[in-house]
Amino acid sequence: MGPAKQIDYRSPKKNVVRKAARKMSNPSPHDQAEPQSSNSRPRILFIIDQPNWAHDFKTQNLARVLGNDYDILSRYQTEVTPDDLNR
Repeated sequence: MGPAKQIDYRSPKKNVVRKAARKMSNPSPHDQAEPQSSNSRPRILFIIDQPNWAHDFKTQNLARVLGNDYDILSRYQTEVTPDDLNR
């Protein structure tokens, strides 16, 4: 085997998060419970364990970056309702 390829984690590629979110929010047509209209944005529900911890801050930043392209709903674990899960 040759030498292992080194990855520089300090300079991430642009739009990696946006591409990953698009991939996750566009399941195959067989997986969709209800069809989305052509003008609606894909929905993402973030369930956060505790306020002001790492997942909360990450979710705030994801919402800031992806908010124009996605309908983002964030809920703390204790606040999630069945309606949130069925959207």
